[in-house]
Amino acid sequence: MANLEVFNVKSLFCCLLGMCWWSSVSSASEVLIYHNNFTGSVSPTVGATPAAGVLATSWIFGEASVDPSWVGQPIQGAVVDVSNPTANSIYAGLFLGMWAANGVGGGPGTLLAPVGYSDSIELTPGNHGIELTGAGGSGLGALYPIPAGKFWMGYALENKNSSTTAAELDALRFLTGDAPDIGTSSAFALLGSQVGTLGNNPSIASALNTYLTQRIIMFVPDPPSDVPEPSSGQLAGLGILLAAAIRYLRTARLA
Repeated sequence: MANLEVFNVKSLFCCLLGMCWWSSVSSASEVLIYHNNFTGSVSPTVGATPAAGVLATSWIFGEASVDPSWVGQPIQGAVVDVSNPTANSIYAGLFLGMWAANGVGGGPGTLLAPVGYSDSIELTPGNHGIELTGAGGSGLGALYPIPAGKFWMGYALENKNSSTTAAELDALRFLTGDAPDIGTSSAFALLGSQVGTLGNNPSIASALNTYLTQRIIMFVPDPPSDVPEPSSGQLAGLGILLAAAIRYLRTARLA
């Protein structure tokens, strides 16, 4: 399995990118290549069960296809929306997988990338978009290239490196919603019947009448521009921010 990182330090990196602008370093912009909006929610078919050393639920799958110009490029971030309808924070992580749409009836078939997992993060009451990326925010990398045509992204809840109980994990719900407004999907979301890491042709319990709410993110380099040289104060501020970022990310990876 690939160890993924939950990318939740965007505000800090926005500051870093702002400081880098002053020192003439090219930045990159996030580009959504698949996106839809939520209208409801659903629980996994099978509740939290011991699997692969953690408690995990069964999977939910969402079909997607994107502009062909992205095919072959590594996915930078995969986002799925999760709801915590309780009054308390719950710590949870995610399993992630990607399958070709060559299974039964066009469902998930050949596993295209090794199943990955993340450490648990705090989910306060309400809705959350959980972005999975590579170690240190480096993107999911060459293991997760954009396939040609239709493909399925799959997710399951787990409690890696947390004391979250089965009852708490079962309280969480995946958000579902409208057809995508970026990218396309020709199939509704599917609920799986298996728990833990999966291989080819995962078992499907049922089909929904709505789409899984998810996003796929790429980074596009911004064009360089002539800018003023940074002052000593700006350079000092950048050094402080970089030190804080390195310390934060190291803590996130070792937790």
